[in-house]
Amino acid sequence: MAIDLSKFKKKVEKKLPILFLVEEDDKSNISADLVKDILNACLERNIHTEFMLFSYGLEWTLKFPKPNNKVPHYANLEGVKLDDAWHIIANITASKQTFLGSALEVSKAILDDPDTTKPGRYKPVVIIIASKIPAQGWEDYFVDLLNNGRSSNAQVYWLNKNRNTDDAFRKAFEAFLPLGPFSHVAVDALLKNTGFDSKCKAAREKRTNNFKKRFEKVIFKNIGSRLVSNYAQELVSSFKLEPLEEGPVEDSVEFAVPGFDGSFGDGTDAKGDGMV
Repeated sequence: MAIDLSKFKKKVEKKLPILFLVEEDDKSNISADLVKDILNACLERNIHTEFMLFSYGLEWTLKFPKPNNKVPHYANLEGVKLDDAWHIIANITASKQTFLGSALEVSKAILDDPDTTKPGRYKPVVIIIASKIPAQGWEDYFVDLLNNGRSSNAQVYWLNKNRNTDDAFRKAFEAFLPLGPFSHVAVDALLKNTGFDSKCKAAREKRTNNFKKRFEKVIFKNIGSRLVSNYAQELVSSFKLEPLEEGPVEDSVEFAVPGFDGSFGDGTDAKGDGMV
């Protein structure tokens, strides 16, 4: 008996959504190399990947891919020239201040929206590339992304670029140098740098434990002096290709806001977090 091929569905591997949040600083080439090498590692490992690239500083800006009528969408890695993405990142102008909260807010909206981050995906990856601790005001947005809605399924990486830094910067991040999730030492250091430190031991311990619980899913890594290509391979090997857990479908989010203008979504009117 002849086989009817129309009865067989073509199966496609699940896609892995990745959101890159790149700080607008004077180390753009390191960020460009890192993003390109991460995406190359995904190709080498045959991970069916889709991604968006944002920058953040005084405002967030969608850099890649170009939105459709101000509506964001993921770029399929297989159809992207990685050199194009590299040049976009390398040409980012350094910002005099770093506000992260609004970039986290729009990232959460993208992950929560089933019309943008579609069902049937792997758990998304959010990669924050930074060179310093952001201005105060980002913490609540970060907690919201990590703990509420579909975005709580995300695998979140915070990557520090501190290859060549002064002593003040090194000391600010020395607690984070070991690979892996937040430790109590790391949390203590972050509490001090974000205004949560307390002289009252009991209150401090309570805040520290609560803070650690809310951020324990974050993988905090330091790039250091290692080769970026080796680092990218290590990072991608840690991705967990697990199905995205679907909750109740939420209303779609309207994305017609500043920050999506220009050939690659360059914003001119988007504001920062309003925090100092």
